[in-house]
Order: sequence, then C-alpha cells, then structure tokens
Amino acid sequence: MCYYSFDDFKTACCKSRSSVSAICDTLADARKDFNIQTEENLIGFICNKGLSEIIFINTTPFRKNPKMMVDAYSFRSLGKYGYIALTFSDVTKKWLIKSFKKHENSNLALKYAFEKLGISKGIKNE
Repeated sequence: MCYYSFDDFKTACCKSRSSVSAICDTLADARKDFNIQTEENLIGFICNKGLSEIIFINTTPFRKNPKMMVDAYSFRSLGKYGYIALTFSDVTKKWLIKSFKKHENSNLALKYAFEKLGISKGIKNE
C-alpha cells in the first residue's frame, strides 16, 4: 500500500505548483526520456493528465533521509512506459519528485498487455 496519496500529489501539482519540486536527476531524465524541459513543464504535465495507467510499485525509505518514505509508480505516457518516485517533506511542506524517467523494466509492456487480457499470472514486475 502506498504511503502517500497520489491524488493529493496531483492536486498539489495543479493547485499550488510552488509546493512541488523536482530533485536529484529528475529534470535531466525527464528531458532525455520525455522531452520535458523544465520543472514547471513537468509539474504541468502531471497536472494535465500526462500520466495514464498509473500503478503503485512500492514504498521505500529515502536514501538521503531514511525518516522520509518514497512511493514509486509506473505509468504510461506518450507511448512510453515511465517511472515516477515521490515523497513529501514535512520540513518544507513540499512534494518532491525524486524520479521521472523511462521505466527500465523490460517486462512492463508485456505485463500491461497480459493484464488487459486478464492474464497476469506469472508475469513479474521486477
């Protein structure tokens, strides 16, 4: 089960863009993998339904601050499978986009296809 509400994160992207920031290599990966050039464009893209088929992957402690949890999701966008990781800072009261990139799981496309057909047994999301 996810630690944060993705809907709350998306609402923040739409209503209060100053309460969302991209950290780490997020923007470099967003540029390379999705041609999204700026933090403002990335936040707007998320707000304006740029992500579909969003699936929760897992929750893990943030390596730089183990007291913070990070939720990871896969998604589909622009004909690509992507990966987004996010957290919320109680100190700054900001949502932090830790990662936004092409999903590295080669089985993901098959997994989605089989799930749509109702055949998901045996396909792993590694």
